[in-house]
Amino acid sequence: MTDATMLKHGFHVGLAAGLALLLAACGDVSRIEDNDNGRAKAPLLPPNLEVKDSISVDEGDLEDWRDFTVVIDSHVTITYVVGSIGEPHNVVGDVTCYDMKSNPLAGEPISPDKPSYELKFDADGKKHYYCRLRAKTGGAAYTINSETRPIVKDPCAACSPDQKCVSDRCYPIDACVPECATGEVCQDGECVEPACPKGKEWSAAKGACVKKVVNRTPPPPSPCQPPCGAGMMCDAASKACVARPVAPPPTQAATGLGGAKVLSAVAAPNSAFSVVTINRGAHHGVKLHMKGRLDSGADLEVVEVYPFRCRASVKLGTSAIAPNVGVAFFQ
Repeated sequence: MTDATMLKHGFHVGLAAGLALLLAACGDVSRIEDNDNGRAKAPLLPPNLEVKDSISVDEGDLEDWRDFTVVIDSHVTITYVVGSIGEPHNVVGDVTCYDMKSNPLAGEPISPDKPSYELKFDADGKKHYYCRLRAKTGGAAYTINSETRPIVKDPCAACSPDQKCVSDRCYPIDACVPECATGEVCQDGECVEPACPKGKEWSAAKGACVKKVVNRTPPPPSPCQPPCGAGMMCDAASKACVARPVAPPPTQAATGLGGAKVLSAVAAPNSAFSVVTINRGAHHGVKLHMKGRLDSGADLEVVEVYPFRCRASVKLGTSAIAPNVGVAFFQ
């Protein structure tokens, strides 16, 4: 083999070796994968847990995605903190959260003069949501954290205007809850005794109309003699006639609150008052501290207001409050 031939052969061997090294190096670069740069590859973001990551335009890492889900309906806050604590960053871009149909729910632009970004939205339980951090220029480490609070729904809010809410359930406005006892009939939402023929009266014990018993026992004689005149009444303790108390003039009843009645009554602790639950609320025009009166004559004041019911304070014992007693509210 001549010297020229040997020189040419050596050149080709060296070139092949150089190309092999170059291809090997390029192969190493191709193995570096960005495993969060698309929604389909988004890793899970655990609720209420901080996750650390980084983004860099110079390194080809232009966007990071996260897959987020909750078990129950929740108020969600996703917080991104770009850059190290106390140090500026140079990222310009944006951060956005989407639902499963790619509808944006919350988002903010990212700029070097702001390190922290909060994205708030309501999430349905067991559905997936996707948050993307995208950089147009710059790069920095960042943290992402999620906070969740369960959405507490008022069951009474589902009731329509022609329904009432009893024990957190919706019923027709004229339904009797609980159901009427045997023999009683439901009328406009109240259990009443059936009308009996003339000469008969309703017996709750027998659940039927029975012959009316006429009480022929004469009333006891008045201790005041002679009997008291008009506008006077007999005071049994002093056996003297005293002026009959005059009832205060009625206050104009509030409109839109007809049919109000007491659903339940509980004794207020350490007092002579009771707290009653009434089947009317803010949806019907009830306001806090609104005054009213039971059909039995006792005054009341509203102490709590809900959409379709309210609670009021009454200076009566629970035994003196009849079930389903009517209520009138005043302006």
